[in-house]
Amino acid sequence: MRWLVVGGLAALVALIVLWRLTRDLTAPPPPSEPVAAFESTNPQAPSLPSSRDPSQPTRLRNPQIEPPVVRIPQPAPLDRPSSSEVATEIPDAPPDVGKAMRSTLRRQVDSIDPYISECVARANNRGAKISGRAALTVLITLDKEKGKVRVTEVGIEPIDTNIEDVPLLNCLRDAGKRMQLEDLPDGVTSIQATHEVSLDGGSITNHTLSAMEMLPAGAAPP
Repeated sequence: MRWLVVGGLAALVALIVLWRLTRDLTAPPPPSEPVAAFESTNPQAPSLPSSRDPSQPTRLRNPQIEPPVVRIPQPAPLDRPSSSEVATEIPDAPPDVGKAMRSTLRRQVDSIDPYISECVARANNRGAKISGRAALTVLITLDKEKGKVRVTEVGIEPIDTNIEDVPLLNCLRDAGKRMQLEDLPDGVTSIQATHEVSLDGGSITNHTLSAMEMLPAGAAPP
């Protein structure tokens, strides 16, 4: 009988142990500890209240950086001559026109040879046997009102003249008034010519055309 009681107690203890083991296996696992969220090592500073006036334009944070300025290039002014330059710029006469006019003036210089000889004869009659050279200028101009070409001015070129006899010089100068031209080239309103007279002891050694210049409209004689 005693062995039955001991066996029953042992069986009861075994059942209790088995019950506890099965309860531990079926029980839910303990809750895990919550993991803290990742915290930034560079926390953002709290924003401060803005004191900017909304009506004022927004300024850049860096005052050294200027906004780019777009510049539109302006076209360069055209290099055009002024109206005064255009008015006075006149092309030179063609070479054939100048050559023809020079030949005409040579004939006119030859045509006044008798008057030049008369001037020298008068000086010789006064007893002045003159030697030297006289440069005489003649300005021939177109008279627009009358439509004729005539000599408007005669003179003496002092640089190339070494004759000092005044009566003889005046006579030689006035002889140039005898020159005559029928017409002037197109675009030319006046011609200045220079003829030279060379004397040796009261004798004429040379009388020739030495210079000629055609002056366009609006140009003043030199």
